[in-house]
Amino acid sequence: MNYIYGVYNSCLDGNENQLIESSISNVSFSQKKHLKTEEIITGNLSNRTPQLIEYKNWIINCYARLDYTDEIIALLDFKNYNTKDISNELIIAKAYEKWGKDCVDFLIGEFVFAIWDKQEKEWFIAKDHLGSTGVYYTYQNNQFVFASSLQPFVKLKLANNVNEIYFVGILATWRPKDGESIYKKIFHLPPGHFITFKNNRLQKNRYWFPENTSTLNLKNSNDYIEGLLDYYQKAIDTKLKPEDRYGIMLSGGLDSSSALALMAKSNNFNSFPIQAFTYQMPIQNKEHLVGKHNFINELFFAQQTTQYLGNIEHHVVNGEKYSVLEGIEKMLEINQMPFHGVMNAFWILEINNYIQQHGIRAVISAQGGNATVSWAGLKDPENVQNWFKGKTSFSRLIKRNGRIFLNWLQSYQSQFNPVIAKNIIQRNETEIYEILNSDDFKHIKNQSIKSRLNILKPHYTTHGQIKQDMGMYFNFDILDPTRDKKLIEFCLSVPNEQFRNKNQDRVLIRTACKNLLPETVRLNPKRGVQYYDVIRKTQQILPELESLINELKTHKEINEYLNLNSCSNIIKELKNNPNYKETNRCGKILLAGIAFGLFLKKHLHHN
Repeated sequence: MNYIYGVYNSCLDGNENQLIESSISNVSFSQKKHLKTEEIITGNLSNRTPQLIEYKNWIINCYARLDYTDEIIALLDFKNYNTKDISNELIIAKAYEKWGKDCVDFLIGEFVFAIWDKQEKEWFIAKDHLGSTGVYYTYQNNQFVFASSLQPFVKLKLANNVNEIYFVGILATWRPKDGESIYKKIFHLPPGHFITFKNNRLQKNRYWFPENTSTLNLKNSNDYIEGLLDYYQKAIDTKLKPEDRYGIMLSGGLDSSSALALMAKSNNFNSFPIQAFTYQMPIQNKEHLVGKHNFINELFFAQQTTQYLGNIEHHVVNGEKYSVLEGIEKMLEINQMPFHGVMNAFWILEINNYIQQHGIRAVISAQGGNATVSWAGLKDPENVQNWFKGKTSFSRLIKRNGRIFLNWLQSYQSQFNPVIAKNIIQRNETEIYEILNSDDFKHIKNQSIKSRLNILKPHYTTHGQIKQDMGMYFNFDILDPTRDKKLIEFCLSVPNEQFRNKNQDRVLIRTACKNLLPETVRLNPKRGVQYYDVIRKTQQILPELESLINELKTHKEINEYLNLNSCSNIIKELKNNPNYKETNRCGKILLAGIAFGLFLKKHLHHN
């Protein structure tokens, strides 16, 4: 991966690049390159080749791993170039030369790039559709800064205040405002967006609108199956470059299993055996705890797949390398901000560490599958629509009386977390109400498309930023073919009835994978859960966690944000009656409270 940064300041002192590069302390880079004009400094850090070039009147700085390059090269002027000389950054330069800012409509893949126009004195910065990339930016004190992570903003004294709405949003697991970050005045560029900065004016534009996808009407179900396999295989093929050594994160589910099956079929893959990595919880006989619709034993189904396909080297980790606290601390170091999924941090880190040790340079993931290739389909779209209508009516009642709304918010557990201090709720009540009752896709009548978009969150998710931070730390690219632009748009266009029938969900991917996967995996009606070991892991260090909570309580500023007594209550429950049914509360209250408390402690130290 490549780390990009840039500074615009009419009064550059020439040391900005040194300040920024010195701030990135959690990752080491072997290659560094920066360019400077009177107004800007921009740099590119990498363990491969820095993607920073000057082309005609522009400076192009990027992390780019473009897909379907044959298609776009055919549209551009590369007559006098050897194929080996056509780099990703050169493709972006040529595309910008031909189409200007509309070039983003032609580029597909993993990319985030910044173009400085020397003549127009303008920055143009764009992010891909749903790739594993990200960039932060700010305009403060007559200084415009962008960077691949948050560290430079802290170093430059630009990240001074915590964004309370974002803080509450992550803890309560609902969306923050578009493009905001954990710090006020620091923004992340959402997927499918670009920004321009010119004449001290910053403007953000959205260029990708998957919600406008039209329904595809084909002759029969076989045509949809063939279409899925065609788009899915191409999404896999275009990710596989001959210069990289690949691995795949393999669970027991349909998404990663189908990705592995198509990876094994790809003509672009030439590094057999395929390296597959699976996490298996070291707890047995606990299947009854997760209910009839879920399973714990990922390894059983993963092994069924690897044995069926053959030529797979299967690696298994058990999550014992890191404690839950070490997992939280390491993830805070990597992401520089609180994060979702604290319950999974310890094993995610272990599996990534194991992948790194095996020399893998690019990892295939399939996390986008639930909303694309393996969409379950809605049982009754009309009932979904009626639920939205009922929610809207109730919201009107809430809006007329702030006190009623606050009481509702505090009792509505799926939207509110007791570890959030009441003061922060009261200070931001109006904005919290607006976010909870917003509907970004209210104009969409097709509830199947709307439900999938609410999972993908294509216009504001920080998923790509988090994956980029992880990949940069472990020095490999994370690639998700199930988030491929063409594949997403195809899947959204497929009618709901192709995904579900009276007897079965995820019908399209199950039928498409006949003879590609073993029947035990292809027809498994259950979904895997990977966080049920967190109770055992938490119990191992309860005294250490209790001591940490008590220490965090001594900070007055932290108590303004967090109700740490709720964490203490969970510790008491785990001491007296350890119950696996309390897994969610352990993660969302105790471990999340610790993660946010440690972040606040570090923030207070820097300020």
